[in-house]
Amino acid sequence: MSIARNTEIRTDLSWKPAVHTSLFRTLSQATNGRAITNNLFCRDELPDAVLVAVRAVGSRQRASCMGPFESDTARALIHGVLEQGRERMYRPDLGAVRTTGAQFVDGDLTMVVADEFVGTVTIPSGQIVGCDPLIGADESPPFTATVAPGRYALRAWVAAIHRGGGSADRRTAALELVISEQPTLRWELALVDGQDVDQLGEDGYFGYSVGAGVGTLADLVAVRALGEWEFDDLDEVYIPAQVPAAPGAIDAVTEEASGANVITVSSGWGDGIYPTYVGHARDGSVTSFVTDFLVVPA
Repeated sequence: MSIARNTEIRTDLSWKPAVHTSLFRTLSQATNGRAITNNLFCRDELPDAVLVAVRAVGSRQRASCMGPFESDTARALIHGVLEQGRERMYRPDLGAVRTTGAQFVDGDLTMVVADEFVGTVTIPSGQIVGCDPLIGADESPPFTATVAPGRYALRAWVAAIHRGGGSADRRTAALELVISEQPTLRWELALVDGQDVDQLGEDGYFGYSVGAGVGTLADLVAVRALGEWEFDDLDEVYIPAQVPAAPGAIDAVTEEASGANVITVSSGWGDGIYPTYVGHARDGSVTSFVTDFLVVPA
């Protein structure tokens, strides 16, 4: 899926992390703190509320389901944040995002990044898929960049987000499938067949859509096998009754013959559209795939 300005409502939330964090603060102010619970971002309440509020702002129409965001003041505040965000071009610094101990400050939010090994991914075909496997396992295409079959480490880069002196909220900032320990000298947007970066605007990108709040980097064989699971099996394995703290990794073998597995992690702020990048070494070989969940400010 391609993202550019004004293409759809969720675009404004997913392609600029600075807009994300500003919206959280704005919504908290506009609702007298109801968007924040015990200084933690309310996962269950906020995403839908944000989308409803932005939909009303974007369409300039009154939405009967806006609830606490129904006031003109709230809409004006949100609209101002979005207009400010459109002027900022998002350029991911994957080196900084993937640095343990790296600290980022955005207004009254302080983010500290740490890495966490979440498992080993079995890659029988060498074709890598980035997707939300709970909604797109049967159709998500592989990236054009391929790797040698093997077993590769999967790492999550988790941001501990502090607001003022409150407790930390944890969000998965990035997910990395490590292919090689060679230094990465060049990053490029991961593409699937039919995508052309020359067709993107200066602030656009290609990314995969998340609708169930999780993402993965896995082999095409494993993802397609998961797409054949019955819902009850999917629910039992990948949808826990209690949502774990980020990265919330869940690992299961989905294709017994090859041992191919799918490891899911929570996706940043939740649903959205997220880009994946391919790292290359000096000799041009692939060093890693990194999905940026747009948590760390540009």
